[in-house]
Amino acid sequence: MQSPNLTRLKPFERKAVEAFVEAVRRELDSRLLLLALFGSKARGDDMPDADIDFLLVTEGDTRDLEKRLSQVSAAIDLEHNVLLNTLLFSRERWADFAERRAAFWQNAQRDGMLMLRSPRLPEALVNPGPEAENRPADHRPEQNAYLTSAWQALRTAESEFGQGHDFQVVANRAYYAVFYAANAALATQGRQRSKHPGVLAIFREEFVLTGLIEGSYLRDYEEAMKRRHLSDYDLNAFINADYVRVGLEAAQRFTSRIERYLAADGALHA
Repeated sequence: MQSPNLTRLKPFERKAVEAFVEAVRRELDSRLLLLALFGSKARGDDMPDADIDFLLVTEGDTRDLEKRLSQVSAAIDLEHNVLLNTLLFSRERWADFAERRAAFWQNAQRDGMLMLRSPRLPEALVNPGPEAENRPADHRPEQNAYLTSAWQALRTAESEFGQGHDFQVVANRAYYAVFYAANAALATQGRQRSKHPGVLAIFREEFVLTGLIEGSYLRDYEEAMKRRHLSDYDLNAFINADYVRVGLEAAQRFTSRIERYLAADGALHA
């Protein structure tokens, strides 16, 4: 991880970061192992309205800390007109990411700014040595988790469609089935993303243009995305069963194809 360098941030963002660091030091001192700034603000390629992302590693169960962190970040959001996003890891989960050289672990090592670190956290969990860097990465848990989320979203879409209850939900969940399934494919290369345009762009470049996945599935991706955009963002649009059926069927084909790809790649056997 890099040493802190906040000069790339706007003055009000620097004040927000400094306030959060001090608040975390005060609230979590006995349990805090690591605090790092990561994401686009750390890399310097952020958009004007981007979140300020923080990674925290703590001792013990993280669930009881979520509320405290939420209260701290909400107060700073209001005071400094920013949006803080916190990602909380237990020591054990962070150690698992380090052992597997998970994609997020690698990204945090490459781009993250180390703001606080306890001497109780081993050096190997902060700065990996050459031996760790040469070890093959294991992204199978992420691949399986994304595919599970894809099927869950698809089942919700199918259920809502069958009952004719909420076609907006059908369009939304069908698209997210595609989004999660695409990320499952990207995770085979450790390149999963949270931003929608990025997932589509990498999937097109690395899987369709290379011939790993047939071009018809890119059209399925785009059909599901188009129907989700219309139903979510044009509240005056008339969304009916025939319209969302196209996106739902596209999502069914896409998710099934990605599952076959992952099975053939051996990713479904963690």
